[in-house]
Amino acid sequence: MKNYLIIFSVFLIIVALIGGCGSFQLKSYTKSTIPLNIETSNIEKTVYLVFENNSSHPSRLSSLIQTKLEKKGYQIVSNAESASFSLTVTPVKISSDNGTEFDLANVLGIGWDAKGAATEELNKKFALGTSLMGAAVGLTVTTFVGSLAYLTADGNIRMQVDVNITQTENKEYYTRVLSEAERMRLDTNEAQPILEENISNKIVSFFG
Repeated sequence: MKNYLIIFSVFLIIVALIGGCGSFQLKSYTKSTIPLNIETSNIEKTVYLVFENNSSHPSRLSSLIQTKLEKKGYQIVSNAESASFSLTVTPVKISSDNGTEFDLANVLGIGWDAKGAATEELNKKFALGTSLMGAAVGLTVTTFVGSLAYLTADGNIRMQVDVNITQTENKEYYTRVLSEAERMRLDTNEAQPILEENISNKIVSFFG
């Protein structure tokens, strides 16, 4: 009888994990700490672009920004003194939160206020007596549920970029652009091109 209860409980946990923990569709969000809308009418559209990568990941953000600015009618120049705008882009970091740790107590709705109490509750829920068959079932259930939780966990990758824009009239603008991507088992290598695409669009949108 206990074995059937265990199997039924695992089924309910699987439904909860698949339905609530992971998402197959990639979602991304991008925002700036200070929205910028720089007036560029009656100003020569020349930009001196400086790229300073302080993150631990190689980045193609500079080339993306340059290409998109040029498509918008701006010219990238090599001399800061001849530019109407000086644009400094500094990727700060790329961080991840992949949810790789499986917390069985949380899945079962058990709080961790007291580790001993949580362990005791787990033992009660999975106790199958002293039979070898019961012990084997309990171990299999715990391992399977743990693996499933790992596979269905959402991956969150975030990129943070500092932006400084200086105009020839001694006007200066500063903001920080943050972009985040989320999807089941998303890793940094897959997320970074998406984040850089979003961030480059946001930075170019500052220029009218």
